Amino acid sequence: MGMAVVWGMVKDYKGYINIQSKEGIGTTFKLYFPVSRDEPSSKGISFSIQDLQGNGETILIVDDVEEQPKIASAILKKLDYSAKTVCCGEEAVEYIKKNAVDLVLLDMIMDPGMNGLDTYKCILEVHPQQKAITQLRKHRIKQNISELNIT
Repeated sequence: MGMAVVWGMVKDYKGYINIQSKEGIGTTFKLYFPVSRDEPSSKGISFSIQDLQGNGETILIVDDVEEQPKIASAILKKLDYSAKTVCCGEEAVEYIKKNAVDLVLLDMIMDPGMNGLDTYKCILEVHPQQKAITQLRKHRIKQNISELNIT
């Protein structure tokens, strides 16, 4: 995740980030969140790797940070998905015009060029039922969904 996404999530949950940097040593990021008095859920989340296994489905990964699609693609391929990567919204739209995909993994903040929301709007013009997973922050979800006329 990009630092802007992390910062947005931390702010959404009323936390803060403490950054300490020393030349020649490195940088430490500490994330702090408010204490919750809620009891942890008694329902454990349990799944096996087989629950995540694909069956050759094609997933298009759209991200402008070079390392992130490489990592996601490697993981998805190990899980038997067919992973394709592009580095910007414009490339994603062109890819979708020529190729069917089962799912789009879409970064919302990409520079330069088209951002994730505009990319998804263009993809929906080509394939109105296209499924996508995005990195929408909590306070922007309702706004973005209403812009896309999704209920």
